[in-house]
Amino acid sequence: MGSIDLDTHVIENDDTWTYLDPAERHFTPRTVVFPDANTPGLARLWLIGDSWARRMPEDGDLRSIGNVWETGILDGTDLAAREETLDVLGIDVQLVHSTFWIGAELDNPLEEAALARSYNRWMADHFEGAARFPWTLRPPLRIMERAFEEMEFGKAHGAAGIFLRGVEHGYHLCDPYLFPLYQRAQDLDLAVIVHLGIPTRRSPSQIGNLVPQPPQVMTHWMAIMSAFYSVLDPSYTDIDLTTRFPRLRWGFVEGGASWAPGVLDIIARQDATDGARPLLDFQRITPEALAEKPIFVTLGTGEDIPYLVSVLGENMLCGATDYGHNDPASHLGAHTAILEDPGLEPRVARKIVDGNGRRLVGVSSGFRPAPRDRAERGCKLPHVWGAQGTEATIFQPEEHSGTRGQRVHARAWKMR
Repeated sequence: MGSIDLDTHVIENDDTWTYLDPAERHFTPRTVVFPDANTPGLARLWLIGDSWARRMPEDGDLRSIGNVWETGILDGTDLAAREETLDVLGIDVQLVHSTFWIGAELDNPLEEAALARSYNRWMADHFEGAARFPWTLRPPLRIMERAFEEMEFGKAHGAAGIFLRGVEHGYHLCDPYLFPLYQRAQDLDLAVIVHLGIPTRRSPSQIGNLVPQPPQVMTHWMAIMSAFYSVLDPSYTDIDLTTRFPRLRWGFVEGGASWAPGVLDIIARQDATDGARPLLDFQRITPEALAEKPIFVTLGTGEDIPYLVSVLGENMLCGATDYGHNDPASHLGAHTAILEDPGLEPRVARKIVDGNGRRLVGVSSGFRPAPRDRAERGCKLPHVWGAQGTEATIFQPEEHSGTRGQRVHARAWKMR
């Protein structure tokens, strides 16, 4: 049976900005090229006003490892070819996210609104009417009226959610400034999707991704953790965001889920320190309480999933591949790996790879276009090849002798 993939990407190109209004065309992003960059993914930047963001290679070849996509797959111009790869992977629906907006942040409100508008119209032209590819729109957050316009446009043209980072323009997601955005998203039945990442210019020890220090990658996780805290903890606004906006669904993608139990502990300790509970009375939010909240977190396939289910419950966790990127979150065979985890009940595994994601995105349980039988899919990805000139690969689990407790986990991977 098919699965739902909550983390897939489109790669923006020069055409993305041809939708700017004539009076806004001076905001068109420029490309800066670094021919001596060590890897393809570091060779180009988008220069945008007072800021910059990494410009991803159109074929997804970020580090000359993993898989590379043929022209049209990642920019949305050849959805038929992209659908063929979904059929091989056994995926019914991909939720498609921006790559540009992971790292782009602008101080000029008019420039942010102009680029968001152009991006959203470019996405609508490519993905509207494609039932297997709902997408997330980007709202311009510094002019709320323009954000509302983009949300209404996106909802009318195939968007299923709004794309946010864990901290936006210095605001944590619990800041009341953002409450009108959440109210409108709830009214329009758009999910809030918090994607791992921070603006490139806010990343420490880094100049445009060209001079990184390895630990700076942790700042991305800090942002998504603060967003999770913002949604769950009521101390700042008296009631948590899931209570204030009870019909609003929240998704946290590309960061794995191993950080979530730690955030629950921090919330419990903070509540017992700030007076919400007696001092040192640490009461972590229970899996039963979490099950009632419309919060969803995508897994990484190297995580201890049975443990995460025991702490977070079986209604929160979801599958994702990071389709289109070759980075630490990427694993095209993620859903198969989850289904074959020997520590998971099959019923729970099915909820993780399928049912929970359908609830977040609003996909009908009857919409299942992917081939049901693995034999029908084959094992070669069409329109995709290996970055090193090898055959395109799907990663499948292979059991090994390592144990955690009495369980043997499928944590080694072979290419098939």
